Parts: sequence; C-alpha cells; structure tokens
Amino acid sequence: MIYHYTVLHFSGRIAPSGVLSMGYCGVSFFFVLSGFILAYNYGDRDFSDAKIFRSYIWARVARIYPLYVCGLLLGLPFFIAELLRSTGSALIGTLAAIPLAPLALQSWFPEATSRWNGPGWAVSTQFFFYLIFPWVVGPALRRPGRWALIAVLGFVITNGIYLGLQQLINGDYRILAVKEEDSAIGYSLAEMVKFFPLGRWPEFLAGILTFSLWKRHGDRIHNGAMLALFLIATAFLIMIQPIAPLTVLHNGGALIAVVPLVLYGAGVSQGWLLTKPMLALGQLSFAVYLLHMPVLNIMLSLDKRIFVGLLTRDLWVMTALAIIMAFAVSATFSALVERPMRRYLLRAQTAARPTPANT
Repeated sequence: MIYHYTVLHFSGRIAPSGVLSMGYCGVSFFFVLSGFILAYNYGDRDFSDAKIFRSYIWARVARIYPLYVCGLLLGLPFFIAELLRSTGSALIGTLAAIPLAPLALQSWFPEATSRWNGPGWAVSTQFFFYLIFPWVVGPALRRPGRWALIAVLGFVITNGIYLGLQQLINGDYRILAVKEEDSAIGYSLAEMVKFFPLGRWPEFLAGILTFSLWKRHGDRIHNGAMLALFLIATAFLIMIQPIAPLTVLHNGGALIAVVPLVLYGAGVSQGWLLTKPMLALGQLSFAVYLLHMPVLNIMLSLDKRIFVGLLTRDLWVMTALAIIMAFAVSATFSALVERPMRRYLLRAQTAARPTPANT
C-alpha cells in the first residue's frame, strides 16, 4: 500500500529508498504464503473426488471474490473516466478489461491488467494458482526435491525469456519505468513481465515446497535463525537493488527473504505477532490490498473538486491520510461484506451439497 501510494502514484515528488522502494516484493510474499497455507489446509485431500474439488474451488471463490468485486465497484468511476480518455493501445486494453476484470482474467491480457483497480491483477493470477493447485500439491509434497528443481528451472527460464525480450525491445531492464505514452510495446511487455500468471507460478510452488520443508523438519527449524536469515537476505536485496535487473527482483528474486519469513511465521506460537491488534491487521490485509487504490483515487478526486489541492500540498500528509482512510474503508467492507458473504456462500454450498471438505 505505501509503495503504491508513494513510489508509483507520487513518482518524482517522493523518492523513497530501501525496503519501501521494493514494495512490489510484497506480492511474492503473498504468493508464497498462499501456497503454504493451501498446502497446510488441503495437502492431504483427494482431489480426484469431484465433490472435494468443487468444495475447494467454491471455498476459494467465497474467500476472495466478494471483496474483489467491491474493489471493482469502488474503482468503477475512475475506470469509466479512463475509458473515455483512452486512445490507441490504451483504449484496446481498457475495452478488454470490461469483460476480463469481472471474471478475474485480466492478468492474461497485458494491456488490460492494470486498467481497473490495478492491484486486482494478483487475484487474477491467484485464481490460476487455485486451479492448478489440486494437480500440483500431491506430487510436490511427495517429491519436494524434484519439484524444487522444477521451480528453479521455471524461475530461470521465465526470467531469462523476460530479460531477453526486455533487452531486445527496450535496450534495458527497467520494467517498472516504462510509460505507455513512451512505448506501447514496451509498456505491454512490462505488464506481461510483472503480472502474467505463467511467469509467477514458481513463487506459488515455492510456498507449497516451503510447507513441505516445515512439515518434514519444522521441529528442527530455529525461529531465531529464520528471522536472522530474513534480515540478512533483505539487506542483501536492498544492496543489490540498484544494479540487479528489476525483472528478477519483481518476479521471485525476493524468495531468499520471503521463504525464511514464512518459516519464521509458521513457527511462532507466542509473542507480539499473536496479539489482538496484529491478528486484526492480518484479517484486514486482503481488504487493504484490494481497496487501497480506489480509496486513494477517491481522496484525490475529492481534493481536486472540494479541497482545491489542499491535501496534496504535502504528499506525505496525503499519504498518511490515505493510509488511515484505507484501513477504515477496509475494516468497514471486511465487516459488512467480506465475512458475511463468505459465511453465506459457504452455508449455501453446505445446504446444496454437504461434504466434510467444506471446512
């Protein structure tokens, strides 16, 4: 959220550095954590049973889709405004987002990926992971060494292809610096590099393999060592950021820090991470991710039309206010939409097709 608010939206007027400027690595954490948690909850399920498979898919939809739709609805006025002013390739991408975004398919079409509530691309990619998970989790947990090699090869191959294409078309590796008005082809390639599901699946697979490691050797994994490894890896990533290809850092390079962090979290049984405020923030995290950009756009619109630019005179103050508002809106939607809709959808499924897999 802070990365989007500062590095992207106020680019050129606020210049964060260090961890803050690498906020995009948070999505790698999301993908790894998702793979870990799904393997934890569903690793022993027999997905050849159609009832179990349907129950699993329905539970995933109930967990993610209601808030995803809320993000689209909040961002709808700004999407319409973008549609009206778009021309050329931008218009093609915006039009494509109309059918693709509601179906969470936009990450498969680079031009449409960021058009309608940009952060929703991760849900689009995540739905792909959900679909392949039943066929991957069993083999990966049975033969983690072989699948670790597959994950490494996937990372090397996809990033190698991306780096080659990026160098060929743009002459450099600055995938996050490509502006659509400067290079339509470069922009489309940058969107594909960052968001295309087939390029991000090694991170999700890494989460499943991290669970396998924790399940087999969790009693021998020292929490303090994992935390130290996370901090050392983070410092290393910050150090190499100025010279490392952003393609690599954006699409899985952060795993050297993310995997130890997930293992550290898996071993926590007491302390500040389990306090009520931290658990509450964890419950809000998904809502914050999906709603923070529409909230910022709403605030900027109000500032332009009502407050005549007063809020954006100090962009750090604007960022702080937007963060507070994002949490407030997220808490509201989580309480009134996310949790009630999830319970309703799961109850509806239970009533229609009772099965133990509903849990």
